[in-house]
Amino acid sequence: MLSNDILISLVRAERLSIDTRQVGCVAFNTKGDILIGRNHSIFEELPMRRADNSTQAYVVHAEEECLLQCKEQETYTLVISYAPCEHCAALIIKSLKIKQVIYVDILPKHKNGINLLLDAGISVRRMDATERDSLEVKRLLQTK
Repeated sequence: MLSNDILISLVRAERLSIDTRQVGCVAFNTKGDILIGRNHSIFEELPMRRADNSTQAYVVHAEEECLLQCKEQETYTLVISYAPCEHCAALIIKSLKIKQVIYVDILPKHKNGINLLLDAGISVRRMDATERDSLEVKRLLQTK
């Protein structure tokens, strides 16, 4: 079971995102470090999405932002609003810093990202029902 601190950090990361999808990511390690990332444009005035609702190429993904903050010689677990896309999965693998990925939900086109992580030996799981329920309560409390 993920701790309240991790779930609350994920909600905060989601709320920081200006994207319509509000994607957040949390990286944590055994030392208690908690890092957060959110989808955002490198230039806030530029649109996050194309007309077909796909993400613009210049958008920094939540996973990317977390990976940039991870310390050398440390390993982390990532908790993400959505399973990673193939691009982020490749970055996660290449970083050699992530031992497990936990996601809340999955978009149909992101199944390949999960397969890449599994093929690389990274543990991947969807949040269980209890964790998702707890996350939803925290999301509701954050909106008040």
